[in-house]
Amino acid sequence: MYQKAILRLILIILVMVIAGCNHQASYEENSYRINDVNIRAFVLPNGNLDVHEFYTYTFLDAVRGVTRSIGQQGHKGVSNFQAYAIPKGESIPSIIEHPERLELLPVQQYSNSNLDTYQIAKSSVHETQSFYYHYELQQVVHKYTDISDLYWSFFDQQNSSTLHNVQISITLPQKGSIQDIHAYLKDKYDGTFFFDQNRTVYYETKELPAHQLSEIRILFPSQMMSNMQAQPILAKDSLISEEDTLAIKYASRTAKLQQLRSILNNVMLGFILLIIGGLIWRIYHHRRAKNARFAEGELEHTDPLLLAYLWHPGQVIPEDIIASLFSLYRRDVITIETVPIRLHYLHDSTAPDYTLRFSIKDVISIPLQKDERYLLEWLFTDSQGSFTLDTLAGPTLQEKHDPERMEYYSA
Repeated sequence: MYQKAILRLILIILVMVIAGCNHQASYEENSYRINDVNIRAFVLPNGNLDVHEFYTYTFLDAVRGVTRSIGQQGHKGVSNFQAYAIPKGESIPSIIEHPERLELLPVQQYSNSNLDTYQIAKSSVHETQSFYYHYELQQVVHKYTDISDLYWSFFDQQNSSTLHNVQISITLPQKGSIQDIHAYLKDKYDGTFFFDQNRTVYYETKELPAHQLSEIRILFPSQMMSNMQAQPILAKDSLISEEDTLAIKYASRTAKLQQLRSILNNVMLGFILLIIGGLIWRIYHHRRAKNARFAEGELEHTDPLLLAYLWHPGQVIPEDIIASLFSLYRRDVITIETVPIRLHYLHDSTAPDYTLRFSIKDVISIPLQKDERYLLEWLFTDSQGSFTLDTLAGPTLQEKHDPERMEYYSA
């Protein structure tokens, strides 16, 4: 029993460890999987951000719609949010140019102090479906005398679903020299970040876990924002210095976290291998004991109680009483005979007609162990030094409905 309890505990720990290695799934993630995310954002000369999002979902269950949540940090509001169902075969450029050809979906908006949530109504059952979301973020860019500053947290801790195959592009209003554009990414999940030496910044990652923050900051020439009034502040040097310092610290922290993650993964792997090795050892020795081979003719001469211990090592179960009795019979301590079962059992259709009577022999020629003497004193209590097996049986089906008889058995 003790060994089984230890084994169960090890299995529970193993399940918890494996579960802890996975990201906690929300209800939505249990309903669908987001296979691809392609976002194309265009910085407008007035400081707003024109956002075009393309999501592909695989629905694992019947759903009545999907949600898109947008954090309120870094802008002055969301306007003109629209959602469309994308038919197969449509390209992203043609969708952006002619969204009127798509099915416009009903949208309900819910807002709190830090989050805007859009519920898109579209029933789907066990299928893959793509959606197009179009909206505008207000006043994402801050314009100063010598520089423009764009900060965008495209996904934050409010995001409840893990995203796969994420591609994001941010296109500036005008072309500019790469020396005049400074882009910074804060991302913990090995995303790639590059500038095409024209006017577009790209970000890509294979997986972006739920509830994780990813943000971009782009510093670029102020003259690109032709429809904005500049704040009379020289901010270029201080902003670039601030972000360069943060980038160094962030890179150092990311390297340390990756090193720590590698150490923890190795420790976790060693722990799991240790548990698996222990389980294999336990199962191997358990089966080895069960499958122990006996020489020809040896099995029938082996003590029945010893065979019981080999069958379930380290345990004693009620059925071992029978093995103990047959062990005593084998060593010529008791006799066994068939006799009619007690009368009240004959009225029970599930009971046999006969039982076994065990009797102590008048002369015992071998010394008995303490446990064997205890067994004889406990069971062989009648005047003839015998007992029948039906005295160990419980109540009949009829007696189970008789309270007085049940009191007799519980006494």
